Formats: sequence, C-alpha cells, structure tokens
Amino acid sequence: AYLKRPLQSTILVLCHSGKASDSCKKLFSDFENCAQVYESPKISESQLPGFISTYIRSKGAVIEPEAVELMVEYVGTDVGRIVGELEKLLLMAPKGKRVTLEMVASCIGVSREYNVFELKNAILEGDVLKVNQIAKFFDKNPKANPIQPVLAFLFRYFSNLMNGYYAPDKTIRVVAGWMGFRNEWMVRDYMIGLRRFSGMKTMQIISAIRRADARSKGIENSVANDSAILTELLYFIMH
Repeated sequence: AYLKRPLQSTILVLCHSGKASDSCKKLFSDFENCAQVYESPKISESQLPGFISTYIRSKGAVIEPEAVELMVEYVGTDVGRIVGELEKLLLMAPKGKRVTLEMVASCIGVSREYNVFELKNAILEGDVLKVNQIAKFFDKNPKANPIQPVLAFLFRYFSNLMNGYYAPDKTIRVVAGWMGFRNEWMVRDYMIGLRRFSGMKTMQIISAIRRADARSKGIENSVANDSAILTELLYFIMH
C-alpha cells in the first residue's frame, strides 16, 4: 500500500539480505515503479584479493600479497567478517603502514609457520621435511586444521594450475590473463608450479585429492584416519 502512494518528503531504505530478489513477483515491479532498486551480489572468491587490497588502500595503508592470500584462505567469503578482521589489522598498522603476513596470522589465530599457505610453499619448493612437519602439526591440532579445508585448498591450487597448462604462452602476463587474474603477483605460485609439475602429474594429483576427499568421508575406507589420508596424499604429491 505504501509503494502506491509513497511520502515524497521521506527517504525510506529497505534492505533485504539472503536470497536474490524475485523479479517476477509483483512486489518487485512495484518497487521498480517508484524507487531505485540496487542489488549487491555476493563477492566471488576470485574478487576477494582485489577487494581486500582496495579496502586497505582506502584506509591509507597497504597489505602484502601473501597476507591477502592467507586472509582469503582462512577468513572465507563473508565480506562482513573480512571487513571486521581488516579493521582489527588497521588498528595494528597505523596509517601509511604495511599489513604483513605475520600480522594477519596473529589476528586470525593461524600458526605463522604451519598453515596451508606454508604447506603449498613447501610443496612448490620440494621441501619434503617441511611438508612432513606441517602434516604432523595438522595431526596434533585437528580442530584448527581439519582435513577438508586442507584438501579444498590443494584442489583449488592444482585445478587452477591445470588450467594454466592450456595458456597459449607460458609468460607470466599471458598466464595471468588466461587464468583471470588482474595482478601478476597472484599467478607467481602457479608459474612455479608449471615448472615443478608436468601436466600429467598435475592431473594425477587432482585425482588423488578427490580420492582422499572421498576416503575422508568414509567412502572406500574403513581403516585410515584423516592424518594417514593426508600423509599418503602429500607423499604422492612430493614423489
């Protein structure tokens, strides 16, 4: 009823979060007839690094690329939570200062030395000892490092790496464009992966990760625990 005769002297803002508006319903068309309708879709994971960097710059500070990646991995895609964590970091980094990887790890409660980010680095460096140390740390701290997010992280990396093999040119600029990254630093680890792993090995690793995921959920597995599944997977990746 109000939409049919809105009060001209009043600015009324109605916010609806959750599902997208149903444009087929009459209520939506009534809104469009007398108001401005603005929809803000959820930010995709690929857009988060740019959002985080831009938000920090708007506050007069800068953030290290590695710190951005760690935030995306551990905070998730909830923009409200991300902004809350960023505000905490800005309190730790006065205006004009740099937000570092160490600050992010401390703020969100992640081990600086033993996390999925460092696990990926150890894999790319071929550091078998470091990979095993991180795996043992995960085993001793299962609540903070459950296997499912670790497998999801590895699957995402190697799936993107597989896409990189189809780039028409293996220069960093071409690969970044091919994979849809706006900044070349975001593809740095993939360039290392392209040199370390063959296309065939990458396909085998992706298959092994999917198998490990199924086993961690009890499919074709009645004996191995999460620690054994992850250790076996990492051994396959490294050898």
